[in-house]
Amino acid sequence: MSNENLEGLVRGYFALELEDIPARHREQTDQCPSLLRFVEASREGWGAQEQEHISSCGYCQKTLAQQLRFTHPSVWQLFLHLLGRGANERAMEIHLEEDGCATCNHVLESPLLTRVKRLVEQGEENLELLEAWLRGVAVGAGKLSYTGAFAAEEATAFMLRAESSNKSLSATLRETVSNRLRLEVASPDPNHAGRKVIAELTPKEGNPTVITVTLEADEDGCFAVRDIGPFGDYARTLKNCCLLVYFDK
Repeated sequence: MSNENLEGLVRGYFALELEDIPARHREQTDQCPSLLRFVEASREGWGAQEQEHISSCGYCQKTLAQQLRFTHPSVWQLFLHLLGRGANERAMEIHLEEDGCATCNHVLESPLLTRVKRLVEQGEENLELLEAWLRGVAVGAGKLSYTGAFAAEEATAFMLRAESSNKSLSATLRETVSNRLRLEVASPDPNHAGRKVIAELTPKEGNPTVITVTLEADEDGCFAVRDIGPFGDYARTLKNCCLLVYFDK
């Protein structure tokens, strides 16, 4: 693929209209990374000099905010924002307040981050140790919607997936053919066998449902299943909900 074609795809990724923008934005400086670099950094992270520039550059913060519409910040990045210690605060403000991202606002208001924030402020948690743990939190958010009629014994009408940014943990919340709500949790690492995993199902309004499972070894790593209860009992919660799944500390 030519550089021109790749640049076109990247501009589309950032929801920009090619015919409406000049070769160089009026706020862009010589130090601003290219759009291609923004995509690369979403996977690899920024270098120290790049981040120093991006944090203080209006153009870069707006570009980052557009990127967050597609990639979403990690739980760790949201937690740093909650503490007021984030590296890209303006981009976060645009994403959370102006764009009004429901998923990320759900995470910010979750019992997990509220609890951890309180512990950090009381000096009971170390940020360096928290980073690895929070990067392992699996996140899923959605609204109750049906995908179609049942076609097989394990077909589902409702399904919500959650996966951590470091791929260490994933979860599926589903409605079974027998109209039960079931939680399935998996980890590719067999060394996690025996570890407890906590799932928080938090509605937009109301109290969260907290479920604890213990991982057991299987051929793909580790797995756990929990029958939560009749699907109808949770339908109101699932209309607009956030699912956070994480290892118990």
